[in-house]
Amino acid sequence: AGDGLKCLYSTDAAQVGQSVTVEARKGKAVLITVPAAGFVIFENIAVPDRMKYSRSFAE
Repeated sequence: AGDGLKCLYSTDAAQVGQSVTVEARKGKAVLITVPAAGFVIFENIAVPDRMKYSRSFAE
């Protein structure tokens, strides 16, 4: 798994809460849409790796 970005604010209210995945393309890259003459704020979020949580923590 990798990282993602979550929209915290946008001048397009429908965009708030949506997330995008960070892809490996000559480093890291994302594709986001910014409204014309608009503004967006994205927060870095970690996407959990399923394997990380598959082990047992019981002793």
